[in-house]
Amino acid sequence: MSRSLSIDDIIAELPRRLHLAIDNQVAIAPKQPAVIDHANALTFEELRRSSIDTATRLDELGVRAGDRVMTVSENCAAAAVLLLAMSRLDAWAIIVNPRLSPTGAGANPRAQRRALGSVRLRSVS
Repeated sequence: MSRSLSIDDIIAELPRRLHLAIDNQVAIAPKQPAVIDHANALTFEELRRSSIDTATRLDELGVRAGDRVMTVSENCAAAAVLLLAMSRLDAWAIIVNPRLSPTGAGANPRAQRRALGSVRLRSVS
């Protein structure tokens, strides 16, 4: 007889941060492919190392826990690395596809302007 899992049971099993799932997978299968895009393929070990290096650089640039970092990026390995790096810093990653448009997203343009108007953008160079 199988035991059914409640939502609370499932949530309790999830890692506290996204990067921890990758770190756990490195211990199991470090050389297995983790992310593949049109130009790159990273193993779990390479993905972990790249996200640590990127988190170090973001920290040097002043990204801190709780910061919201918006990135415009295609779906690619670099976006995955950046997402995991921000997880390591406990920063909020907002990844937006550059092809997103009011009609493509099915969104109301006025609602988008209101939402964007409440965001303060900070450029890091």
